[in-house]
Amino acid sequence: MTTIQLSIEEEKLQQLELKAEEQGITVDALLQKTISSLLETAEERKKRLMREVVDQNLELYKRLA
Repeated sequence: MTTIQLSIEEEKLQQLELKAEEQGITVDALLQKTISSLLETAEERKKRLMREVVDQNLELYKRLA
């Protein structure tokens, strides 16, 4: 994996830290997640979202079966 260096305003860093804390992840993980989301294709996003919905509702599906 390659390392990059990024200069941003202090206020933006604080906002990133807050977002990361809300999600229970590091700023680094938040940025990697955001970059991956930005680069994924529409088809990949559709498949990922469908998997997330199925995973979130798995218990419900089991009870209904």
